[in-house]
Amino acid sequence: MLERKGAMQERQRSSHSEEGVVELLRGAGRMTEASDQCCNQIFCMKEDQGEDVHTQCLKNSAPDELSEALEDLGYDVCSNVDLLTDLMDCAGKLDEESLSHVVGMMCRTEGLIPTMHGFTRAVTANTEEAEAEADVLPTASSWNVSVLVEAVNRAAPYISWRKTLEGLDTPAMGVSPKGGLQLLLALHAQVSADPFPVDVVFGTWENSAAQLDLLKSCLAFPATRPLFQTAGRRTQLPEEFVAWEEEAAGVWASLDVIETLLGLVRTEGRAAVEAVFAEAEERCPEVLLLGLLEAQPAAEARAEEQAAAEQEGAGCALLRDMTARLLRPWLSARSPARRVVLGRVWEVRRGELVAGLCRLYDEERGSAGAVRVALAVATEQGALAALLEHPAASPALLLDLALLAARAGLLPFASWLEGALGEAGRGEAVAESCVRVLQRRVYAAEGEKRAGGVGVTEESVRAMRKGVEGRAWACPRTASLVHLLRSANRPLLRGGAPPPAGGAPTPGGAPGGSAAGGAGAAAVGGG
Repeated sequence: MLERKGAMQERQRSSHSEEGVVELLRGAGRMTEASDQCCNQIFCMKEDQGEDVHTQCLKNSAPDELSEALEDLGYDVCSNVDLLTDLMDCAGKLDEESLSHVVGMMCRTEGLIPTMHGFTRAVTANTEEAEAEADVLPTASSWNVSVLVEAVNRAAPYISWRKTLEGLDTPAMGVSPKGGLQLLLALHAQVSADPFPVDVVFGTWENSAAQLDLLKSCLAFPATRPLFQTAGRRTQLPEEFVAWEEEAAGVWASLDVIETLLGLVRTEGRAAVEAVFAEAEERCPEVLLLGLLEAQPAAEARAEEQAAAEQEGAGCALLRDMTARLLRPWLSARSPARRVVLGRVWEVRRGELVAGLCRLYDEERGSAGAVRVALAVATEQGALAALLEHPAASPALLLDLALLAARAGLLPFASWLEGALGEAGRGEAVAESCVRVLQRRVYAAEGEKRAGGVGVTEESVRAMRKGVEGRAWACPRTASLVHLLRSANRPLLRGGAPPPAGGAPTPGGAPGGSAAGGAGAAAVGGG
């Protein structure tokens, strides 16, 4: 009994030696032909002390050769510092590129390589003694980063671990769900006292699948998530709102995170990236909105560079959709934060704010409520004139906005309309909008009038008729609409009463004018 125990302990000690680990790996069938040859070279060269290991081995090996050999050999090869050091020597001069392949491979395979339990059956007789030895001999179930760091320090003390982490964009890289990120953090903790550099995951990677996995893992892991609150470029958050200093807001104020995710849409798909943004949309939508607005120019520049890609501008499409979705509630919000949020939107990307107001106007079918929202936003930001001149605003919204602003005493409608109708490229569209307003809100039969739109004063009606009928329109459609309006020859009646059949004027009424009561006093239509 004592003899068997002594033999087992001796076998355990030998298994920890360099040759012992190699023999166990061979016996377990874990050695590929290339790995076996590599180990043979080690021992042959160690017997010949006159030979230089670096000159006799694979000094011109590819950067991924060492990582592939270690993956073939499995976790146990990382249980012996001497063996791992010699394997590194055998692979030639170790540099940051080849070490990045090794670290990436370990991060990808952590906890996923089958363990060596039971391998002693392959190197011992099938006896009760062999069964007992299976529980005594060592078998690793993960990579030993302490051994890796020690072996690197011996084989290549000149290595920069920061450059190694910056070079993780390799085909070997991946993030194992069984502790891949934890292995990376444990490795970094052994080689540096600084926080883990989460910025290494920013930018554009060739191995985009690994980049997305690593970024998602870092955003979700408690030890790395706070690091995004200070890393890289940041969205400028208004100081008025302390609530925005919450942890989620701090993370999602990172412009690098937002831009990196948008850049991954083209390769990893919209659904995968949008799922990562879901937390920010739920917990700090205003912060994400401001970040998207500041990130947009960079995203658009990348889309131009990727003009030949199959999914050109996919990231920009997601950006525009999320921006529209996040902006919509703020247009009619009663929160005191509205003015600040929309003020930043107007300052950074005013085209997005104009587009949001146009979408709201279209969604509500030109309702007076949507126009009131647009007017409120414009007056809050002191931007009524700029909004009325913005090229992205729809002519229909502009006309209703000017009508409402005129009724509020904020705008001389006739002067504005004269300029709008004379504007090249948009004048005819404004004229068509004028004709439709007159047809649907003024001259339509009482039961056919369009309800819910902005009300029209008599003065505004005169201005519209004078403006559209006093010009020659080149566009056939516009000219046809104006001709129909002119040929109807229907006057505006006091109080918006429906005109008599055939459009004949009533007593006291005249085309283009009204009887007593004062010009501009009566409003026709809703609003």
